Amino acid sequence: MLKYKKLNKLLNYFKTGVGTGELKMKKTLILLTLVLALGVISIQYQRYWVRQNRYVSQVLWNENECYIFCAINTSGWSGNYLSELYISLREFLGLYTVTKNLREDTIVWHFVNGNMSKYYIKNFRCGGFSPYNGIIHRFIGGEAPLSVWRWTGSDFEKLNQEEGDKIRGSFKLVNELLAKEKWSEYYSQLGFNIGETKFAIKLRDYDLELILIGDQNLIYKQVVVKEPKRQEKEYLREDFSNIPQRIDKKTYFEFAESKESR
Repeated sequence: MLKYKKLNKLLNYFKTGVGTGELKMKKTLILLTLVLALGVISIQYQRYWVRQNRYVSQVLWNENECYIFCAINTSGWSGNYLSELYISLREFLGLYTVTKNLREDTIVWHFVNGNMSKYYIKNFRCGGFSPYNGIIHRFIGGEAPLSVWRWTGSDFEKLNQEEGDKIRGSFKLVNELLAKEKWSEYYSQLGFNIGETKFAIKLRDYDLELILIGDQNLIYKQVVVKEPKRQEKEYLREDFSNIPQRIDKKTYFEFAESKESR
């Protein structure tokens, strides 16, 4: 209540038109100072954006099931109101904006028995997937010791080093492993193209068609999985957008403070 009384007193002070020229000048200076202070606060107030680039990186299937792996690379930046205007102008002109890499996530779509399931795996690098004994594993090279991750049905679990090394030592080339397991793969074929690119995925009871749609900037805009022979029945349709999104500070730092991708 006391705050409101002070505010009303201040407003009445500026509404009062009676007074000497010196008093009016004082009121004007106070008003200009308040406006300037609000302007400075508005300009300095931090704003946060993220951009998510998504692309289908790998497809694996056998006669019974199919896995589609989609990488999500989140980058972001923060700045004041002037930065927001500058970035908006660059985006409008189609110019590249330097951003900070925040997190890598993976989407796994799993098709089996006529149903498509989606799993969003946070902080997990996409790539290097292959079946082993009928179960999807992830093998990614890099600095030793090399790790192996196994699909649980909804996430990936890291195997202990001994078990991982044993699996890695059981084969030499991924192509040999795919042939042994009787799985097929799309990997290097999944390039970025303008317009629609179609891929056939033939299962025992389903003839699926994967459609990737890219724009003139060679960025994925949409992914579709359907079955032309069954009246164009769709099992998946998802739009991709890499337009920067304004988010709050808490959400931004949930991305920024994530641990290194698994």
